[in-house]
Amino acid sequence: MDAALQHVEHACALLQSDPMGAGQILLALRNDPEAVSIARHVLEHSSMPAAHFHATGLLQAALLGRWTELPLDERAAARNYLATLLLTHGDRYASFVTSQLLQTFAVLWKRGWAEEGPEGKTHFFQQVQALTQQAQQQQQQNGNGGGGAAAAGQDKIVLASKFLLALVGEFSTAKSAALGLPLEFHRQAHKAFETYGLLPCLELGIGMMAGVVEGVLGVTASEGGGGGAAAAAAAGGGEAAAVMLGRLDAVVQLCVEILSWDFGGFDPLHEPSSTAPSFISPPITWRPFLLKLELLEALIEVYIRIRSFPASGPQQQKQ
Repeated sequence: MDAALQHVEHACALLQSDPMGAGQILLALRNDPEAVSIARHVLEHSSMPAAHFHATGLLQAALLGRWTELPLDERAAARNYLATLLLTHGDRYASFVTSQLLQTFAVLWKRGWAEEGPEGKTHFFQQVQALTQQAQQQQQQNGNGGGGAAAAGQDKIVLASKFLLALVGEFSTAKSAALGLPLEFHRQAHKAFETYGLLPCLELGIGMMAGVVEGVLGVTASEGGGGGAAAAAAAGGGEAAAVMLGRLDAVVQLCVEILSWDFGGFDPLHEPSSTAPSFISPPITWRPFLLKLELLEALIEVYIRIRSFPASGPQQQKQ
């Protein structure tokens, strides 16, 4: 496997000087019977971000190419491998590699969503919930900021949000990856995820939102309720404030993606217009999660406090 790793790294080194030759080397690896093992070895042992990126593409292509031959337990093992890799070693990868790993994780779920039984799907959402609960417990133990725990490794709230965001995006209209399958597959996958998958994502997203909002209000609180302590935390480079705002950004992205779901006639060929007005039309079953007066009031308060941060504060990085 070390020889294969050197082969991949050599191809990646050639990308600038000989992109066609490098591409041929990397594409040829997809036909290697050991493609999955090679990809995993590169992800685990290479220190080259480009090699990580192309190994992820190799892993996805190899698994999808042999998907119909893989038993259910091997499909689940492939998804679990990616999840474990991101959870335990995600902070060693460049951001573009992490995005590729998350997309591959979501693609594998989409490809096998119809064949996966309800137990497997429920187990996944339970794992994400356990991840968020661990983070919330750490937040309570360390104070609302939880900066020290997040700084030590992957922020579990951010990672959980990214897992769900990748999943929702993959099942949505215009963001799904090319799988080489008929359009009807994408329509049925969209419908199946809407039937079971979207609501658990919303429930988890709103739950994380409530915890993160509480944390943001905690680190920006002052005796007078104004921006004094918030400004001090922001201007002083407060680690807790930065952590909480990072979490807020990730959870908001997730919730926006869920609320943007197309409930009326899915068309994989239709690219939504960025200028057309957007209307949220969630089903009645979402009402208990969306109409939470305390959460809505807290969100407004968070918005007001973030707006009060000085120009040198964390909000400048989020704009």
